[in-house]
Amino acid sequence: MTEIRGNSFLGDLMDELLKNWEGLKPLSALQPAKDRVEGLLADLEAQRSRVDRAAVMTLVGSTGAGKSTLLNALVGKEIAVAGEARPTTRQPVIYRPLDADVSEWVADLPGPTPRIEVYAEGGGGVWSGQILIDAPDTNSVERVNREVVQALAERSDVLVVVAHRQAVAEASTVQFLDAFQGMRGLLFVLGHADTLSDRGRSELAEQFKKIAVQRFGVDQPRIHVLSPMQALNGPGSPGWAEFCEDLQQATLAGQLSRVRRYNAIGTTEQLTAALAPLAPSILDQLGELQGLLHAVPEIYQRDVLAEVRKRFDIRSRDVQGLLWDEVGRRWTGPGGMALRVGGLSSMGLGAGAWLARRNPLLAAGAAAGALATQKLQTAGRERSMRDGSEWLPGRGDLKRVYDSAFAPLKLAQRRLGGIDLALPSEAQVSDGLHVAVGESLAQLLDSDLMDQAQQGAQTPWKILVDLPVYALGLWILVRAVSGFVAGDYVGMDFLVNAALLAGAWLFLARHATRFLLRRRATALVEGIKAGLQARVRRTLESDLQPSSTLVVERSEGLARWSELHTTWRDRILQSDPSPTINSDPGD
Repeated sequence: MTEIRGNSFLGDLMDELLKNWEGLKPLSALQPAKDRVEGLLADLEAQRSRVDRAAVMTLVGSTGAGKSTLLNALVGKEIAVAGEARPTTRQPVIYRPLDADVSEWVADLPGPTPRIEVYAEGGGGVWSGQILIDAPDTNSVERVNREVVQALAERSDVLVVVAHRQAVAEASTVQFLDAFQGMRGLLFVLGHADTLSDRGRSELAEQFKKIAVQRFGVDQPRIHVLSPMQALNGPGSPGWAEFCEDLQQATLAGQLSRVRRYNAIGTTEQLTAALAPLAPSILDQLGELQGLLHAVPEIYQRDVLAEVRKRFDIRSRDVQGLLWDEVGRRWTGPGGMALRVGGLSSMGLGAGAWLARRNPLLAAGAAAGALATQKLQTAGRERSMRDGSEWLPGRGDLKRVYDSAFAPLKLAQRRLGGIDLALPSEAQVSDGLHVAVGESLAQLLDSDLMDQAQQGAQTPWKILVDLPVYALGLWILVRAVSGFVAGDYVGMDFLVNAALLAGAWLFLARHATRFLLRRRATALVEGIKAGLQARVRRTLESDLQPSSTLVVERSEGLARWSELHTTWRDRILQSDPSPTINSDPGD
């Protein structure tokens, strides 16, 4: 794997992580962990940006542990001054090859300005050509020195822990390294081995190994007991070859980027742990918000749509009347005429038929007046049906429902803090309800009613109703013609009786037809009520969708964060063909 590919890979992970954090960090409950998380994120970003640069090793340890001597041995020549004074290094010294940029590491460092030494390659050491930092001693009496060491180590790829032969578990070094548990590739060196017996080496190595496991979280660490001075003077120093092999595994064949990736695994583990105590409470609050958002349509269906459905039931006779009128318009025969008259019109037609025996003109006028009155009633009924304001509760009732539905949401939003749900206003919800009702009424009157009317005026039923009337009319015509020929004219009473007979048949047919149409009208109203319920739910869900999406994103973001370490670890290990490092950095 090349360094450039490694940089791109870490960049992809980093972009995803930063985007996730941008959504989470405004939450009030996460503020206690904000500084910690952003510090770790900055550390990850620094690691990503250094993937294709020279490796950075920081040597940490107490006075007299042999850091400077080890540094010289790593490069293969004397580039650092060793000594026994306390502290040995009063300011950090950064040794860099000619082509390495160290401006990133010296920026904003606390304490004295680091001294930068440029060295020429060619010493033959295993770390020649890389950046080495000789840090101030961790047990320095000057507190600022320990702060400098910590800042430098945060910017490094590998920490080499150098322990004094007489102070393997010195508290200052152990406490300092606790801050980097699992974050860095840790290599452990016990110096001045030339002054120890074989038994002393073994005992101190075992003691150091326990510390590495218990305090630094390193699984099966390898402790290198060696003498840097002997290694500098000659390559045959005991333990030096094994130590060099561990370092070489981090530098050969792209292993350097792997060290940084393992560092990233350790950092993401700490990022996961940083939010772990806070996440359950936040998830509960986000779940409460989501539940309240889902409850809003239910509240409106219970308190508003129930009232609308009740008004539909009350106005169902108007729907039946409109359906009858539409069927009558499409029915051009006598049966259609019978449907178009009713109530007062029927009374007028009956009175007109009775008066026709004495005054036909009066009878015709009464019938015409009845038909005109029926048309006016139909027009008024349709205008009333189209007026959506008559179907919804009053403004005060709508405000009460809005407060009942949204007040708990706003309260939960304030408790959580740092999340802007952008809830719809009362006017916006009210307008949406009016639009939904208006669309349902338009569908009823302009579409569904017309379709049902077309089906209700089907030809077989029209023939069954109209044929007897046409037969009666033909019989009257035959009687009139035959009477004219024979000179025996039919009288007015005969015509009136025939008309009454036809009227009686049409009256029965009208009621039968209306009974059939009433079933269609009932189904039509039920369908419109169901459609209105769906429209209102869609309208409210559309108004609440941005808020619901935001809550889901925050919940999913926290869930992803809880799996952050596992996700990064799996993806990094899957991309690494040989993921084993002897010193197990970052694990």
